[in-house]
Amino acid sequence: ADRLRVEDGRVTGVSAQRRGGGAPLEVRAARAVVIATGGFQAGHRLRERYQSVAAAQSPYYGTADCRGDGHLMGAAVGGDLVNMAYLPPTVLAASTVVENAIAINSAGARFHDETGSFADRVEALRAQDRRRAWYVLDATAACTQAHLIEQMPQAPVRAGSIAELARAIAVPEDRLAATVRGWNAFLASPAAADPQFGRTALPHGRRGLGTPLVAVPMVEGVNFSCGGFRTTTRMQILDACGAPIPGLYAAGDTTGGLNAAA
Repeated sequence: ADRLRVEDGRVTGVSAQRRGGGAPLEVRAARAVVIATGGFQAGHRLRERYQSVAAAQSPYYGTADCRGDGHLMGAAVGGDLVNMAYLPPTVLAASTVVENAIAINSAGARFHDETGSFADRVEALRAQDRRRAWYVLDATAACTQAHLIEQMPQAPVRAGSIAELARAIAVPEDRLAATVRGWNAFLASPAAADPQFGRTALPHGRRGLGTPLVAVPMVEGVNFSCGGFRTTTRMQILDACGAPIPGLYAAGDTTGGLNAAA
């Protein structure tokens, strides 16, 4: 679908293109149209309307289909978009990856609670020299998380030993070795919280880091978008004057402010 059909002030269906080409389709709705096309974190051109050009090009974590197609279609018939500038930054990694990893900076040391809030993770990464840091986990954990690691913006670095990894990512070998030893010693202890940063979300079974090792560059980007349509409590889309648009509704990330982070 690329356009909404409007007749006598009411949304009655969509105009669509066939996947394999050919004549366009005109699809009529029996009762109403619900826009449910997800967010717009992958829609870099749309993001440029609400963010700086540089910010709008930042990488995202998720499907490439979240381009904001529904946002554009609804706006074209008068839907009121709100919160569009709010795409909260995050360090791009699934929580299950982070729980099995420690974050290492260019000095070879941990520098924050890796499983803390998204905002705290971003602040911690921004404070590092040239914003360089890596999530380090062992090959066993990386294998179980391979489908998630493949979605991260930069390719992982693999190494057979701590010394090899230190050379590959240009960090001091002795400091990296001490950091891994300290982390493994904590996991082997009865302590509930990491003594350095108070971390309590730990690898399953408190399993320590072994070898081979995998380091994934930490990159700041966006995970989801919070902008979308203003709606009634029945999810009917409102126009800029606050009047419901007949026949048009929104769901999920096409709505503005539904996300908890908003």
